[in-house]
Amino acid sequence: LVDSQYNVAFLTGTGLSSLSGNEQTVIGGTVTVQKATDSPSSTVVLNATDAVLAKYKVTIYGEQVKADTLTVDFTSSDATAVIRNGRILVGADTASMQQVGSTTNIDRDADTTATDAGTAYNINYSFPVGVSYIEVRGDVYAASGTAFANGHTIQMSLYGNAALNNATGKVSGDTIDFPGTSNVAANTLTVGVGTLTLAKDQTYGNQTVVLPGTATEIGQFVLTSGTNESINADTLTLTLTGTGTPATDVTNLYVTYGSNTSSIKPMGAASQSWSVSESIAANATMTFKVYADLGTTLSTNTVIPTLTVSGTSNSGSAVSTAAVVGQTITGASSGVLTVSLDSGTPTSAQVVAGSTDPAGSLKVKLAGTNEDQYVKSLTVHVNSVANSAAIASLNLSSSSTSTGTYTTVGSDQTLASDGTIPGYATWTLTGASRIAVAKNGSVYLKVTPTYVSTGQNSAVSGKTPILALTDLQAEGTAVLVAAGAGSDLIASTGIVPKANSSSTFVASGDTVNDATVDTADTTFTVTGNTAFTPGDIIFVDLADDDGFFGSEELMVVLLDSGTTLTVQRGAFGTTAVSHATASLINGNTIYRLSGAVGTYTNAGIIGNPMTVLGTKLSLALAGNSPSGATSAGTSKIVFSFVASAANNSADVATNTATLTYVDITTTESSASISNLILYPSDYDTNATYVTTCGALTASKWRCTMSTVANTNQIDENSSRTYVVRGDTAYSANGSIDISIAALGTSSTSTNSVYWTDGTTAQYWVNQSSTYIQNASPLSSTVAFGTVDATGPSIASMVFGGTADNALDVADTIVVTWSEPIDPTTIAATLVPGGSAVAITDGATGDLVVAVTTGVLTATNIFTTDIDAGDPGAATYANTVTLDATGKILTFTITAVSTGSAALAGAETFTDVTGLTTTVKDANAIVQADSAVTPTGNI
Repeated sequence: LVDSQYNVAFLTGTGLSSLSGNEQTVIGGTVTVQKATDSPSSTVVLNATDAVLAKYKVTIYGEQVKADTLTVDFTSSDATAVIRNGRILVGADTASMQQVGSTTNIDRDADTTATDAGTAYNINYSFPVGVSYIEVRGDVYAASGTAFANGHTIQMSLYGNAALNNATGKVSGDTIDFPGTSNVAANTLTVGVGTLTLAKDQTYGNQTVVLPGTATEIGQFVLTSGTNESINADTLTLTLTGTGTPATDVTNLYVTYGSNTSSIKPMGAASQSWSVSESIAANATMTFKVYADLGTTLSTNTVIPTLTVSGTSNSGSAVSTAAVVGQTITGASSGVLTVSLDSGTPTSAQVVAGSTDPAGSLKVKLAGTNEDQYVKSLTVHVNSVANSAAIASLNLSSSSTSTGTYTTVGSDQTLASDGTIPGYATWTLTGASRIAVAKNGSVYLKVTPTYVSTGQNSAVSGKTPILALTDLQAEGTAVLVAAGAGSDLIASTGIVPKANSSSTFVASGDTVNDATVDTADTTFTVTGNTAFTPGDIIFVDLADDDGFFGSEELMVVLLDSGTTLTVQRGAFGTTAVSHATASLINGNTIYRLSGAVGTYTNAGIIGNPMTVLGTKLSLALAGNSPSGATSAGTSKIVFSFVASAANNSADVATNTATLTYVDITTTESSASISNLILYPSDYDTNATYVTTCGALTASKWRCTMSTVANTNQIDENSSRTYVVRGDTAYSANGSIDISIAALGTSSTSTNSVYWTDGTTAQYWVNQSSTYIQNASPLSSTVAFGTVDATGPSIASMVFGGTADNALDVADTIVVTWSEPIDPTTIAATLVPGGSAVAITDGATGDLVVAVTTGVLTATNIFTTDIDAGDPGAATYANTVTLDATGKILTFTITAVSTGSAALAGAETFTDVTGLTTTVKDANAIVQADSAVTPTGNI
């Protein structure tokens, strides 16, 4: 139990026996006064009335305490001011606060001797036991002395002293010093006034405006009020500068602010002002926009607004912003429409004949500035007459983003062609059907072909049509015309075509070789020094060969026949012109768009080639392909994949994908794999259908597919699974990773798959994944089997001659090894099942017969004595060919380089010595010596 008056604890209970307690002495009440945690701590507004200047927490213990007086003072950076209308409020909380004592000015700096010793208030207030609060209030106004000003400081204090004796305990009657024996200071406050800050709105940038412009926004500003008090804005002052003449260039000038609009000033004088009345709360923002009509007299000059906002704070102070310079507005005669190849244009792909690939073939980005613009026509050409036969029609669509949803524009177009120029399609758009490009906005166009079916034309297989944008016409306030400004080669106004992100033209190195040019001419005779790509954007400096673009006519190359260029005339808003004077034409330079001749493949807005095929092959890992922990074995399943052929619904005939070979990549770590073979899964382990794979390198095997029963064929809309087997062995923690590593992104012979649709051979599989691989490497934590450490050895050697005792042209030597060899250890370009490789004199595989000994050497591969006599020395030119299994190498003599092909006596075969230096197997184990004797004839 604790006594609430004296804060003393007592022991209580029932059934207590006699107890002895300590003597308690009852003492008088005690007082603690301290600055309250919510006492004001930042800014007080100049001239504010009855502002809270300080707040204190009073804690009474023991008994009520009556305070007769309370002296309040303050310090300030204003050395002489006296605070007007000071008063004291007391209460248990904010809601119960009541004034004690009278209202009077507060003097400064209380002490016991100074005459301005603060102000003593007769409060005569009894503070109850517990917590109470004191507030000191007053006007932020100097009743006398120097007036308070923005930035002055004020710190209130309750005056304390050990000799005050100004309070009494209500029970004990003890005299108490209130608030204590020393001053109790509050927080330092700063006198502030309302402020206005104006800034140029960074969300609205400098503008280029097509003239004339009506109610054009020429400036945008953001006004921010300070945190101290509200402001009433009463005056807007605007000045106009720039390279133009505001008085004539600018009319009907007005300002919007918040939800209000100023009056209209009919003329754009250099300085204007408006009287307004707009209240702006403390810590608020407001946007000001300046509008005007801009006349054609502005031309390409500029106008720049500068705005000042003035007003009065709630406390009566005059406030004003600085004069803030706004946006630069530049006049222009037309909008600018930049036309470029979209970065998201489809990459090279294989497409099924008769289909419509929704990815399209060409994407174009349109970016507009200065004004809203409208595309009213565009033309797309195919890159050759032959490839035009593969396209039935073209669809045009548009989207607000490159990857967004595209909406068809106009109707699909059938290709037009007279058989002498590539096929093309033109969309002519009017009214609401035009493609709108908003000011400072972008639109993306996609051109999507529907391909001719192989059922309609079997010759379309293998065609590689490329689409190019060859013309675009647009309008805004006026028709847009591609042009340059000044003495340069840069397209910069009207329609701006870009190639490889550049709108700069450069001399191509080619010149015109014609005497006259008529507006209807679509061909030019040229010197033929430069190879142009269909779709290249060019201009011929016909008039004066001055090396400027200016307003020259743009053309687009349709065909390059060496010394003849076929072109699209008057492209991108320009007009075809005629020239009848040879001296102004012949020898003039052809300029090409792209930034640097020879640096870029294309100098126009050109898509990528699409290879049209009767069907399309795809490969995937079979669901049961092995992975992870395994054991060693002979002819063990190590990999399995599924080959599928896409449906060609437009062709009633069956289209088939035929696999020629598949390259399997193996990566071994503390393991070995050899003797790879491949089966169609429905004939697994049936030797009739086996494909024996030959090593390409120490980590790659070529499986040239067996054609038995057409098991290497996959009919359209079906699939076939293949199983790869091999002899494997593992050391502890060994692994073998297996994949088809390079499906490719274009038809390149270094890729891992070679196939055909029956007409066109392809070295790539066009799909999103460019490889297929076991889910995880085959592995073993313990040793399984014997890791290959034995090199290949020559199992047989057969001479294929005519039995004339002469090793001569067309004779062959067939060497068979015990296992597949790594062909790159003989020649870098030697592959299993591939073409013959010519051997360089002295290189591995070069044939030489030594004088006196009759020993035939295949450099770095073998030696064998073929003649018991003493023939003359002979050197040979020869080729080598490796069979599909990678085991059988055939040497073919193509010439006797030196010496004589004839032997001294009858052929005599002796033991073959395998040279143990160079030739290796697929596990990189070097060749071992052999113990065989050649057969055949020389």
